[in-house]
Amino acid sequence: MAHRGFTMTLRRGQKPHPKMEYPMPIPPFAVPQTTSADIKKLAKIFKPVKIKGDKAFLINCKDLENSFLWNAEENLKPYKGDLFTLYKFHSVHSYGYQGMFKPSITEVLAQIPGIYHFLKEAYFETVGPEDANDLNMWIEHIHAGVHVATTTLYTPEPSLDLMMKVYREHPESLSREGHVTNIVSAVRWMEAMKPEERLLAMRFFCHKCGVLLGTRERPITCDEVAPTGSEFCDECLAKTEVKTVDGQ
Repeated sequence: MAHRGFTMTLRRGQKPHPKMEYPMPIPPFAVPQTTSADIKKLAKIFKPVKIKGDKAFLINCKDLENSFLWNAEENLKPYKGDLFTLYKFHSVHSYGYQGMFKPSITEVLAQIPGIYHFLKEAYFETVGPEDANDLNMWIEHIHAGVHVATTTLYTPEPSLDLMMKVYREHPESLSREGHVTNIVSAVRWMEAMKPEERLLAMRFFCHKCGVLLGTRERPITCDEVAPTGSEFCDECLAKTEVKTVDGQ
């Protein structure tokens, strides 16, 4: 099983890429409230996992209210297949004792952005504070009675349709190659697509950096006419022309 992250694609035998950070919104000071019906619906879509190196393991936990990390090592099942990082955000979790991190599945599900609720299958990993420095970094939240964790959403099979939906909500995510974003770049998505979807996607995005061709503000859907002209964005095309003229 290869776990494919937002910084790079990992294959068997490869070491994970060094941790890369990017700005994430400041989390709320309390766990959002939601209905039990919504939680039960989301629980059928989003399942907890634990990432170890380049491998993912399913956490077998039916309890939605108590910590799904307690005794997690005893309830791990290898995930067969690939996972692709979809979104990463700060989540908050109530505690009884500052030194005990106890996130529940309900708390995580209540904080997953609504744009991802349409997914049919997805997974999440939640990593909490490990030492006093992590706690002090969010001291205001600690005083408010919550721990701040980092939750990552994963999808087993990215598609052009999903990429378009995410783009509309997070246009900055499909930016220049090498720019650290909260989800994988369009280039990474293309690498993971089925051949027929990749051909269609390449009509909409720069072949080099993955930026959306044409006007960014113009919303596009899969069935619209693709932009005409160059297969590269103006910036990449200009760099290519300079290299050609200079002979480099």
